Amino acid sequence: MKKPFLVLALACLASLLYGQSGSVTNNNTIIIQGNVYYFQPSNTPSSPLPKVGNSFFIANGSWYGENAARAWASISDWVVERCTYADSPILKDRGERVYISQVHAYRANTPEAKKYAPAYSPYNAQYDGVRIYYWIVKDGDLMENGRLASRWFHF
Repeated sequence: MKKPFLVLALACLASLLYGQSGSVTNNNTIIIQGNVYYFQPSNTPSSPLPKVGNSFFIANGSWYGENAARAWASISDWVVERCTYADSPILKDRGERVYISQVHAYRANTPEAKKYAPAYSPYNAQYDGVRIYYWIVKDGDLMENGRLASRWFHF
């Protein structure tokens, strides 16, 4: 009688631990460590997922679709805590949902910096940065009917 109980207890413990550290994907939704992220599906190849360490900057890269949501989930705290400037937050209206589309991390004075830094000032490309693109869509509407928005962080 003790063996089946022990096996059941170990199975429950393993599923509990996996459920908290893993992620679940359902359509355009992913849950990572209890946080819900919505993403625009994409077949564009992505860079390897970033790793956040003690260094001053995360790895350069571009992530799309579900990988963009996973990348943002892994670097968002690091980005927000270390940025020296950020564009205004994305604002959505009632009944809208924000889908992560792309995330780009780049070093200063590179072609990527010129591509993803805001163009209103030539000095913006002189900073390391992260740009995240979103689609803002009314609940129940098609992604194509939404509007594109982005947010830029520099370091």
